[in-house]
Amino acid sequence: MDDAHTFTEIQEQEPEFSDFAFDPDTYNFTFSYDFMVDEENNSSSNKIQISGEANVFVKEEIED
Repeated sequence: MDDAHTFTEIQEQEPEFSDFAFDPDTYNFTFSYDFMVDEENNSSSNKIQISGEANVFVKEEIED
């Protein structure tokens, strides 16, 4: 992916993350997200509202 952006470069609102849940028995992590990309930073020339849900399984702990 050549066009990498940070959230502050592409949106008018702060990203919203909610509904965090983690099941330590299955290592299943879920959350919801919502953010907007303004018209100047996408090829459609329109504001784009993006929202969804993530459902991931954590394979192992990553240490710093």
